[in-house]
Amino acid sequence: MTLAGDHDRIGEPPLAAAQAGGALPGSRKRRARSWLAIAALVLLGGYFALGFYVVGPDQRAVVRRFGAVADQVGPGMHYRVPWPIDQVDVVKTTSVMKVGVGFVLPPGDGEMPPGPELLTGDTNIVNVN
Repeated sequence: MTLAGDHDRIGEPPLAAAQAGGALPGSRKRRARSWLAIAALVLLGGYFALGFYVVGPDQRAVVRRFGAVADQVGPGMHYRVPWPIDQVDVVKTTSVMKVGVGFVLPPGDGEMPPGPELLTGDTNIVNVN
């Protein structure tokens, strides 16, 4: 290896000396391209890993592909193509939601007062007589 001042004495251009030493400008480009390819693969793998989802034992899921219903799935681990292609709506199907209208509901699953009006999940009022 020679110093920059020695190049003038030898008559060798500095670029030729650098290439002889192994520091090629093309190798930097190849190294940068390989890092870019690795980063792109990691990002692409992360994107496809976002497609996994879990449906609980008391839930059901509806898979929508471009907004149209594509599938209904039950409990377990599933895969879908990530957003914006597929979207998943997970709904708890075993819960009962009650609201008393004009009176207070007893706590828990106890007896209902005679003749109450109830507000259903689809926002209809039902008279239970």
